[in-house]
Amino acid sequence: EISVAVDYFDIEVNGEIAQLGAANVLGQCYASEFFPNDPLCGQFSRVNDLDPSDPFFNDGDPENIAVVFDSFFNINSQRNKGVDVTTRLVHDFAGDTTLTIQGQMTWQTRDDVALFDGFTSDTNGEAGEPKWVGDFFAQLDSGPWSLFYSLDVIGATDDREDYLNANGTLCPTLVSLGTVCLQLQTEAQFYHSVSVTRELNENFRITAGLSNITDNTPPRTSQLGGDG
Repeated sequence: EISVAVDYFDIEVNGEIAQLGAANVLGQCYASEFFPNDPLCGQFSRVNDLDPSDPFFNDGDPENIAVVFDSFFNINSQRNKGVDVTTRLVHDFAGDTTLTIQGQMTWQTRDDVALFDGFTSDTNGEAGEPKWVGDFFAQLDSGPWSLFYSLDVIGATDDREDYLNANGTLCPTLVSLGTVCLQLQTEAQFYHSVSVTRELNENFRITAGLSNITDNTPPRTSQLGGDG
């Protein structure tokens, strides 16, 4: 028995009300591909931007950020498009034995966020937004025993284009570190898990298993913004 299901999705949200938080306002301003013209960069003021009569004015370094305006606002639009595919194979062998194999995959073709009109950021294929992910499993049931294997796959990501457009190089010279070359790509990641289950009766069963049996650690990339 083989079954295949294909679903196309196109989700658009307009006028969502959100509050980012002060840290996110600053972080997204400096990480924005539109920096320093992103409207988020107008949501905070430095000491030297304020009149001495302003309640947020202080005697600190004139370049210090004195206040962040973290009010609620309407996110202009968000849009996500892609295709989900699920394939399932079930085969009954002689006796009380059944093999089930299933794969679920998502191809993301669009992932746009526009906090403000005219400032649309395309994050499809970037960190946290891979273009492809897949979950696969095979399960063999025989009498009271069940053997299970799963594979989770997270597709590769690449943030180099945005950084190159904003900075012109992947090897910037930083004040504290000198010239460094940034790691802004991740390879596809594979996570394997296995388990065995023994059914004792209708109400009890025992399961033993291992997750991430290859001990694959999450990929590391260069941190941008903040302390550099």
